[in-house]
Amino acid sequence: MASYYTLSITQSLNIVGHYPQVMGVMGPKSNDFSPITELDHFPSEIPFGQGFTLHPRAELTDMMSSLWIAPPQGFLVSKPLEFLLSRFELHKTRFYDVKVLNNRPLNNSITPHYQQTIVLESMEMIDFNGSVFTEIDFSGQKTGVEHFFGSAADFAEEDQQAIVNRSQTLYPQSIRLLRDFDLFRLPRLEHLLISQNLKRALEKQRITGIEIATSTVEFY
Repeated sequence: MASYYTLSITQSLNIVGHYPQVMGVMGPKSNDFSPITELDHFPSEIPFGQGFTLHPRAELTDMMSSLWIAPPQGFLVSKPLEFLLSRFELHKTRFYDVKVLNNRPLNNSITPHYQQTIVLESMEMIDFNGSVFTEIDFSGQKTGVEHFFGSAADFAEEDQQAIVNRSQTLYPQSIRLLRDFDLFRLPRLEHLLISQNLKRALEKQRITGIEIATSTVEFY
């Protein structure tokens, strides 16, 4: 059984000061990107302008939350974190250069060392013949009903039908991967998934603004 962990942006105000940390947008926004729509492709331009403004009470961290980029699809990372991530195998991940304007009194300066990061969902890396999904009702509770699918298309069709009927959504329970990656996303999960090796590297480098936990999804 493979070991994977969840990676998310911390909401602890003791660390970030204000959540979300970045609020306003500088420059024109890309027309092919929405923070609430799940992307199936990377935006052709820098999504949501060339930069952001830091909330006056927010602190700069290596991974930052944004009003305009819904995690886990999008988030901001510092240059040191981008450099660290680039040493690992990332699935469907792209970085865009952006600036962060610090609006604090007496400290109004551009900090051009952040990357807007987009991570797309990873369907094609799942072996659906060896994976199990469970139903989650709209109160967030598991119904105990398990689902098995022969392909990504079968999963997408039934999952969409469940959402249309407002009955339940399908949550990964035990997943067999066709290939290992150090960072990736699965459908319906509200966080990124990272390998044990990447977890150790993040902790060793004391990367700020993140929370790491053991994944509730089993991997094979």
